[in-house]
Amino acid sequence: RSFPNGAQDFSSTIQNWNDLYRFDALFLAGDMPEGAAFVAQARKMGFTAPIISGDGLDTAQFITAAGDASEGVVLPETFVHDHSRPAYSRFYTLFTQKYQTPPRTNHARGYDAVHVIAQAIRQANSTEPDKIAKALHATRGWHGATGEFTFDDKGDIPDKPIGLKVIRDGKFETLK
Repeated sequence: RSFPNGAQDFSSTIQNWNDLYRFDALFLAGDMPEGAAFVAQARKMGFTAPIISGDGLDTAQFITAAGDASEGVVLPETFVHDHSRPAYSRFYTLFTQKYQTPPRTNHARGYDAVHVIAQAIRQANSTEPDKIAKALHATRGWHGATGEFTFDDKGDIPDKPIGLKVIRDGKFETLK
């Protein structure tokens, strides 16, 4: 089922599911704040199946907004917020200074995208798209906030690891 941006009442959908279906798990491709409201309502209405989310809920604000209902929600971990990595630490510091809130996964991805393109423009010494693309394809071992980037000749980033994390005791915990 889908719901519009800004929706806050999911009770009829949740009640329908509780009455008619039995789930092994629920995949929620939601974003904030609707995703937090959905999870909180579902748990309050007795929905006990595990909830697996997309990265739209990969934010500390989800834990705060959903409260205890966030416990056990599983999310993808496309990168680890690791302050020991200089590129992440720099990004985190710049972001929190400017916005007074911790960054989300999407923020780090956007930051990396802009910076790796800027690096390719410098490498190509050009703003011509074909030259930038060639420089991107040649990029190997570039360190960004989300980790290391190495592109293949087609421009893909092969084997960038994606893990899973779960919310336990109000915090994200990497699943091994």
